[in-house]
This record gives sequence, C-alpha cells and structure tokens, in this order.
Amino acid sequence: MLCERKGLHITFSYFEPVIRFIPPLIVSAQEIDITVGIIDDVLSSLQKGSENFSRFAPQNRRSGPFIEEMNNDFSLVKLWRRIYETSPKQWIRKLKTTL
Repeated sequence: MLCERKGLHITFSYFEPVIRFIPPLIVSAQEIDITVGIIDDVLSSLQKGSENFSRFAPQNRRSGPFIEEMNNDFSLVKLWRRIYETSPKQWIRKLKTTL
C-alpha cells in the first residue's frame, strides 16, 4: 500500500505476513535500485511510526477486523522473521533433503 503510492506494486497476503517479489523477465540494475530504495523508504517510515498503517486496512466487515487484529501486534522484526521463515527457510530445507 505504501509501496504502491510510490509506484512499486508488490504482491502480499492478508493472511500471512509475506511479501512476494515478482520481477519482470528483463529487469535493469537501475530498476532494482529504485525498488530497493522504495522498500527502504517504506520500512523506515513504518519503523519511525510516521505512517498510520491502519488507514490502509480493508474496511469490509469480513477481512477488516481480522487485519486490524493482526496489525495491532505489528513489529518489523516479527515481519522480517516471518518472511524469512515462510519461504527461503522452507526451500533451503527441501533442497538439503533432495541433494
């Protein structure tokens, strides 16, 4: 949501704190630098508390309360730990067992 306001569209899930990067098949170093810069700006503003994240939550009666409850315990450390634990760790574990 904050990334999208800055021109970066990413995929995420309301039910798992996971950010998915889906770059095009052809991407330049400059585009990667811009992407990393936007993500850095957004995470910095969240860490400082300068953005009111709750205003971007869904307003419908089904997913709105769920997202609000999930975000009450928001922490960048928890977010990055969960991102690490959901895919790279699982893939590394799978690769180790198959190799």
